[in-house]
Amino acid sequence: MIGVRLQRAEDEALVRGQGRFTADLHPAGCLHAVFYRSEQARVRLTRLETNRARKRPGVRAVFTGEDLSGMRLPQINPVLPQVEYVPPELLPCREIGAVGTPIALIVAEQLPIACDALAEIDARFDDADMQPRHHAQGEWRTEGFELACAEAKHTVSLEVQTPLLAPCSLEPRSVVAEYLPEEKLRVTLGTQSPHRNAKVLAEVLGLNPEQVHLVAPNVGGSFGMKASLYPEDYLIAWAAWRLRASVRWEATRLEEMLSGSHGRGGRLQGTLALNSEGRFLALQAQVEAPLGTWLPYSALVPAWNAGRILPGPYRVDAVHVTTQAKERPTAPVGIYRGAGRPEAALLMERLVEKAAQVCGMDALELRRINLHRSSDFPIARATGVVLDSGNYEEALERMRQASAELRGWRDLQRESGRLAGVGLSLFIEPSGQGWEQAEVCLLSDGTFEAATGSTDQGQGRSTAFSQIVAAVLNVPAEQVRVMHGDTQTAPEGIGALASRSTPIGGTALFQAASQLLEQASSEVARWEGVPVHRIRCAKEGLVCDQKVLTWPELAMRLKRSGAPRVLSARARFEAPGEAWGFGGCAVSVQIDSETGEVLPHQVIFLDDSGVVVNPMLQEGQILGGLVQGLGEGLMEEMHYDEQHQPLTTSFMSYALPRADNVPQLRLLHMATPSPWNPLGTKGVGEAGTIGLPPALSNAVHDALAPLKIENLNMPFTSERIWRSIQKARTRELGQ
Repeated sequence: MIGVRLQRAEDEALVRGQGRFTADLHPAGCLHAVFYRSEQARVRLTRLETNRARKRPGVRAVFTGEDLSGMRLPQINPVLPQVEYVPPELLPCREIGAVGTPIALIVAEQLPIACDALAEIDARFDDADMQPRHHAQGEWRTEGFELACAEAKHTVSLEVQTPLLAPCSLEPRSVVAEYLPEEKLRVTLGTQSPHRNAKVLAEVLGLNPEQVHLVAPNVGGSFGMKASLYPEDYLIAWAAWRLRASVRWEATRLEEMLSGSHGRGGRLQGTLALNSEGRFLALQAQVEAPLGTWLPYSALVPAWNAGRILPGPYRVDAVHVTTQAKERPTAPVGIYRGAGRPEAALLMERLVEKAAQVCGMDALELRRINLHRSSDFPIARATGVVLDSGNYEEALERMRQASAELRGWRDLQRESGRLAGVGLSLFIEPSGQGWEQAEVCLLSDGTFEAATGSTDQGQGRSTAFSQIVAAVLNVPAEQVRVMHGDTQTAPEGIGALASRSTPIGGTALFQAASQLLEQASSEVARWEGVPVHRIRCAKEGLVCDQKVLTWPELAMRLKRSGAPRVLSARARFEAPGEAWGFGGCAVSVQIDSETGEVLPHQVIFLDDSGVVVNPMLQEGQILGGLVQGLGEGLMEEMHYDEQHQPLTTSFMSYALPRADNVPQLRLLHMATPSPWNPLGTKGVGEAGTIGLPPALSNAVHDALAPLKIENLNMPFTSERIWRSIQKARTRELGQ
């Protein structure tokens, strides 16, 4: 079953409208909640009058910060060594950092009643001189850095700014909290990390972990934004506990844009030193990533990732990288598909292109002589990472051959007087760290149940996981039912983060299935009175010499009571290191010189994600990432004005890519197994968002090179490009 293009088992229910999302849950007697939010940033709350709202018929409660006794958000993941962070209150009583901050919670018997009560709240504010409170930083430096810089023949420097993005998952945030008679809470919400968030929720509410049952049903996209809990999640759960009732809340798209987490928005500066032969000697880089007025659990990961991944797939023996994260008066900023990896790739690939120009070398050749060699692996880097495996030289050669057609197309366009360009990028993609648990059971009817701590937000992971278990047990994938997302039925795990689910979660399932097979083989060997090595697993079942025992027959013999599970095995896999995927991207573009519109012509993308469980799912992940990368490169950006008011609060003002924005996409594949897990798999979920933006940036700069236009930042909107063209023409006329 490994490597089979199996159709997604999840799709039939979803396309028939039979999926179960949080918004589909309506417990009997459920109350409805809405939030009164601040319309100003960096202000002090001087008055909050809620009596009129409380007195409206049908309103069950109005809660403010005074009702919560100073309850605060939890601490964060301190991946950087120097962190300053004081978690803010769930509902602030005084200082308001950002527009959209909830300052009151209304719970009513019907949603229209709750919405009408919002108009009865009277809040007054004064301007406040609020200084940034959250900050973190880290640094990596090799010995001999100054000496390496002194030996340089050439140095190139530049700065890149990435746009601030809204993840825009199809399903906005929603949560249903149910108070259960046995003094427990059942909380249903779309999340990437059920077990971790159940623990944090219990901690913030002052409950025992056993009192919180968290369920993640179907989830309509996450992209990192649903990895952590939000103030609204804690508040809805607290209200349900306080009122001894069920309470539900669904975010509107406006609320999602105002208070949902954003991603990217980083500024990076770099200087690359080379010798006379074009060898990279030293890299100095500074990373600055934004933070919002409160921090999700993984808020520091983009700053950490962007710093530690440098210098990408290239060998640079001397590095000095500093990274920091600073607060801004905005919505929270955290992990978003790629989480620091695209920023690092953008800086490095732009530096490589600029270095090729300064050295008078072909950019492909410059990359080739500076890539890590296959014989170098595993490679310990100064930033603490260990690259496990790869064949970067073959990847570059395949990209060179594949992009030759694009360069020919560009040259023909230029001969016709058009602005056209081709850009290339190489990238690496870590697949996360840590552990996962899994359990595989043989059921009384001879089928199997596989439970995992990982989750599924639309990737088709249940299909891939069923294939892994089926491959071990030599059965059709249809005989394996995958369980996930429920803290009462799924084993504890970290969840779906950082492209880690298949390398780590999949390996845990592989080990659990292998243990189950060993148990079953031992039982058959005992029955037959033979050594266990005489038992083999075939499609028909377990075979001893010429005698076959099917799985249903085995289950029947093992069944001793009414329990549905007759045999089970549990495994915990902790990765000894990160599995590092890699690849390349080539993009060709044409630019309309009169309007500035960037017209992507073709994208060629190569990815090596190790052993592939399901090629169709792999391609789906890559294609989705490529489209999101196009959005970042061409149109997407959150805007705030000087008063910190968000200007892009709906899809009327925040542009998303459509089908007619997507050019021809051509996918290439390699498979270099990872030594860190027995499956040999690596992550693939973020590859497209990492590799495409720098390739697109290089293509746009290549197209504008005849006009001597340099150092433009994404998104490459028609307005931004048009203004650059007009400025270049004015400069040419002046000269």
